[in-house]
Amino acid sequence: MSAQTKSSGIADEIQALFSPVWLVLLIGVALLLLVFPQEDQAAWQVWFDDTAYGHCFFVPAIAAFLAWERRHDALAAPLRPLPWLALLAIPGGLVWFVAERLGLMEGQQLAAMTLLQLFFLATLGWARYRALSAPLLYLYFLVPFGAFLTPYLQNFTAQFTHIGLDLLGIPNYTDDLLISIPEGQFLIAEACAGLRFLIASVAFGVLYACMIYRSPTKRALFILASILIPIVANGFRALGIVTHGHIIGSAEAAAVDHVIYGWVFFSAVILMLIAAGLPFREDGGAYAVPAPAPPARLRPLLQAAAVAVALIALVPMSVRIAISAATPQADEAKGETLAAGISAFRAKEPPAILQVFEVGTATMMGAKGAIRPVAQVMKAGGEKFDPKVYIPAVAGYYTSSKGEMLSFPFNSSTTVFYYNKDAFKKAGLDPNKPPKTWPELFADAQKLKNVAHITAFTTDWQCWVQLESFSAWHNTLYASKDNGFGGTDVKLLFNGPIQVRHIANLQKMIQDGTFSYGGRKSESQAKFYSGECAMCMGSSSGLAVMRQMCKFQFGVAPLPYYPDVPGAPQNTIIGGASLWVMNGRPEAEYKGVARFFTFLSRPEIQADWHQSTGYLPVTMAAYELTKKSGYYEKNPGADVSVQQMVVKVTSKSRGVRLGYMPQIRTIVDEELESVWAGKKTPQAALDAAVARGNDQLARFQKTAGN
Repeated sequence: MSAQTKSSGIADEIQALFSPVWLVLLIGVALLLLVFPQEDQAAWQVWFDDTAYGHCFFVPAIAAFLAWERRHDALAAPLRPLPWLALLAIPGGLVWFVAERLGLMEGQQLAAMTLLQLFFLATLGWARYRALSAPLLYLYFLVPFGAFLTPYLQNFTAQFTHIGLDLLGIPNYTDDLLISIPEGQFLIAEACAGLRFLIASVAFGVLYACMIYRSPTKRALFILASILIPIVANGFRALGIVTHGHIIGSAEAAAVDHVIYGWVFFSAVILMLIAAGLPFREDGGAYAVPAPAPPARLRPLLQAAAVAVALIALVPMSVRIAISAATPQADEAKGETLAAGISAFRAKEPPAILQVFEVGTATMMGAKGAIRPVAQVMKAGGEKFDPKVYIPAVAGYYTSSKGEMLSFPFNSSTTVFYYNKDAFKKAGLDPNKPPKTWPELFADAQKLKNVAHITAFTTDWQCWVQLESFSAWHNTLYASKDNGFGGTDVKLLFNGPIQVRHIANLQKMIQDGTFSYGGRKSESQAKFYSGECAMCMGSSSGLAVMRQMCKFQFGVAPLPYYPDVPGAPQNTIIGGASLWVMNGRPEAEYKGVARFFTFLSRPEIQADWHQSTGYLPVTMAAYELTKKSGYYEKNPGADVSVQQMVVKVTSKSRGVRLGYMPQIRTIVDEELESVWAGKKTPQAALDAAVARGNDQLARFQKTAGN
């Protein structure tokens, strides 16, 4: 064959490849990428941020190479579009919808990729799709999937190392992921789990199997080997590092080079895997190039592609249109107020002042240009303003990282402990000594159940009280970046040992009948003031309701704490709402706003508000005025909310200020309810809540930035 003939043949093949069939596929793929923008952006972000998925950047090129290798088979296969198969996009779209509602980004991405495969199948037909199945299915490696395997890989590696050390006769003690030998300790951290190598090995194994083998059995066996071998190899790697530390007499010295040692070791394993697979290769020998199939008619192809794209886009687009058309939901009507206020600003008709619940703080901060910091308003209005006169835990929540107060704290509340004194007497408990610690509460709960025959405990706002405020009260982070105060690139942390232990204890109370769950918001108040439950945790703002509804003597006390947790008790965090000043009004109005805020800050106004409602007096002067008036002596416990807040806050107890906080609370509620129903363990539920909540935070970060 002459060089000219060979060149002409390649040119003909390239021309055939870039026929209308491929142009139609490219256009269809581009349209479907527009249908799933969130999934695309999330995947792209993971590729950049996580080295475990760096190979994803090469997947399109690898798929294109595999398609080129199979070009003759693809062109020889008849093109018979199957547009009716696109009907499968409806159940596929529903799977995507379930994953989207659960906040499972990996599930959304896998569903989107499956729908893309359905588009290829409906457009190309079975014969040509089968000929191109290897490169098309390889596109699944674009999905950054597998992070959930990390804890399982850690546990396997730890147990493998423990067994290996026993066999080698090296003294050791394994406590979960911590391995102790006489020369020091080793922790099987996430980076030591071997996830990065496992994912890279599987991606390589699939490529190698597709190129070297033709038998489906041999391909499957090699891919299986590429999964199992790196897992076992990682166990040997960890065992080798610990053994090395034993030999040289220093765990620290052995751990220094473990990353470099690990990659050298894994590179050798991959080379051995390749060498083991070569003797069974099936790519040799002469290969007869099949004759190309007759050219396909363009109209049926276009019709099939159009039908497939339309049906695949049906569910995602319908959901997103419905969400964008609906008013955003929040914990209460205040969530609608936030949405309405932002909409009014965009329509250039904002109110001068907007009252927003505390969990909407991050959203307001992220509304670029919509707000005017209250500190600036007061200064421009010539009003005396000193943030230091406000209770630190209150003012700090609404203050930026630069120390500028952003909104005016108005109806601020916190979490307190209500208890039925009459029920305590009936159970033989001292009505003037409420439990100070959780162990004391558990003991009192059993007496209330066994002696007074009353359900002991209930809680309002379980997310706020039992996780958010609980974490601050125990000086423990709820989320990274100082609970969101340090930026929007935040990860949730409330699945730590302290929180899991607490939820596990509450689950035991559910099981033994001493805890009665009443609902996600303030529904449980009714269980308390009706006498059904003897102890209730909820908002201090409920004090006015308790006074009206309780037909028995009740007390207000600080929240209980676990005495063995360092730093507990610290301080509780605020609820309620604050007043935000909106941009876009005439400058003269802002002077009126400043004077109004000065009026609200007057000690006598704040004191009256505090005494009438149970909300906090947001200034120390109002608290001192109330104390001098004798109000707290006449109403014991009414000062508990203030006492829990006047202490100096820490970076862990300042509060929780996260984007999409209402959505995160809904997720946490769902997961906690699965614990109360006995469907999940506390660890599994909190892990799921953190994972789903982190997806929400990632979405917020893209819209708000740092």
